[in-house]
Amino acid sequence: MSSGLLRHFADLITESQAQVVGPFKLTAVDHGTATVVGHEPIPLGHTVKDTLRPGYNYAFEIVDGQAHRVILMVVDIVVATDAEVLLIKRKNNPYAGHWALPGGFIDPGETPIQAALRELVEETGVELSAMPELVGEFREPYRDPRMEHTWSWAFKMHVDDRAATTAGDDASATEWVAINELKNLPLAFDHADILRKALS
Repeated sequence: MSSGLLRHFADLITESQAQVVGPFKLTAVDHGTATVVGHEPIPLGHTVKDTLRPGYNYAFEIVDGQAHRVILMVVDIVVATDAEVLLIKRKNNPYAGHWALPGGFIDPGETPIQAALRELVEETGVELSAMPELVGEFREPYRDPRMEHTWSWAFKMHVDDRAATTAGDDASATEWVAINELKNLPLAFDHADILRKALS
C-alpha cells in the first residue's frame, strides 16, 4: 500500500474512532508507554515515531486503547494595527533568530484562547483588553520540525495603537513590524501563512 493510501486510511480511522485527550505533562516514556500527570499511563502505538521529551505537554489521539498520534498543541496570536504587526525574535531552536508570532504550548487545563493571552503577556508584556478572534487551526504535518503533529490555534486582534513591549520567555526581542515589510523577514514555522490569512 502506498504512503498516500496509508495516510488516507489512517485519517479515516482517526475520524471514525479516535479520541483526543490532553494535553498532559509527560513524566516518562518506558517500554512504549507514556506516563503523564493527570491520566493513566498511555500505550504508544507503532504509528508514533516521535521522540517524546519528559516535561513537555502532549495530547494523545487514542484508537483502540493506544495512542495513534502524539500531538503538540500550541497557539499563535496576531496583534496588529492598521500598518504594523507585533512579532518576536525567537531565542531558542527551532528557528532561533527568526521572527515569529507570539505563542507557545497550551498548558494542561487551558483553553487555546487562555493560552494565547498568557503567551502574549509572557513573551511581549502586552495585555489585551478584549478577546481575540480565531483565525483558524493549522495542522499540516511537520509544520514544527520537533513533531510530526503540531496543531496550532491561531488568533488575531486589531489594536488602534502599538503598545509598549518587553521581550520575555522564549523571545530575545520584540518589534512592531510594518505589514508591507513582512515578506522580507525570515519567519519561523508556517507563520507567513497564518499572517496572510489573519491580515487578508
